[in-house]
Amino acid sequence: MRTATIAVLVLSFIVFCTGCQAFRESLTLSQDISKLPEVKVPRGPLATYFDDRVLDFMDWFPIPFRMRFSMGPGLLVHVMGTKIGQFGIGFIEDGDKFGFKGRQVGYWRESRGEIGISLFYLSTTRKELLVGNRFLFEAMRQPVPEAVEDIDVFRNDDRDFWDVGFTFHLLFVGVDLDLPLKEFADFCLGIFGLDMQKDDLKNRLRRAEVGAAGLPGPTGRAGETIPPPPNMPPTGY
Repeated sequence: MRTATIAVLVLSFIVFCTGCQAFRESLTLSQDISKLPEVKVPRGPLATYFDDRVLDFMDWFPIPFRMRFSMGPGLLVHVMGTKIGQFGIGFIEDGDKFGFKGRQVGYWRESRGEIGISLFYLSTTRKELLVGNRFLFEAMRQPVPEAVEDIDVFRNDDRDFWDVGFTFHLLFVGVDLDLPLKEFADFCLGIFGLDMQKDDLKNRLRRAEVGAAGLPGPTGRAGETIPPPPNMPPTGY
């Protein structure tokens, strides 16, 4: 009984700290976005609205826009009902992965290893982009602080804290699928013109302008500004 009580207290403390951290990050993002320069959107408001809603829809709709396939040696099982309700164990060594992660689509090389349950979860991931659209390019460039790169609960570059889904990889083939609850909320709010994830066209253009000017911007978790990829416009694939 005493051991169970201590375990519950420790878990509650971690959840509380994680929630505070996520809240602080969301406040920082909102403040940084508000300081970015205003930009002129190169299309009409109606066309912009529907384009943003299509991309928001792709960000959360499970099949096929949240489905990825992998090939390569490995054995991995991971089931996730947010990071509070996850468990998994296994590895993939130099695998080839392709498919969608919302509006991100492409083909990349990936190695990973992970083990744990709930918030007591460790994971390492190494990705190398081979072919992809600009959204995948930007996501692959996001820096991960070295100090916490193995502590899964502090990493949202690979799986978001509020995702629901699974990963199964058996010997040489695998599949993973997820439903991101935050992206679903962003889609619903976007219908009313609210950009919870700050990924609509106007905010993407604002980030691109900051990157082109070499100014600091809120694009990386370590504060790094990520410029648009060469020879690619800031609005398309």
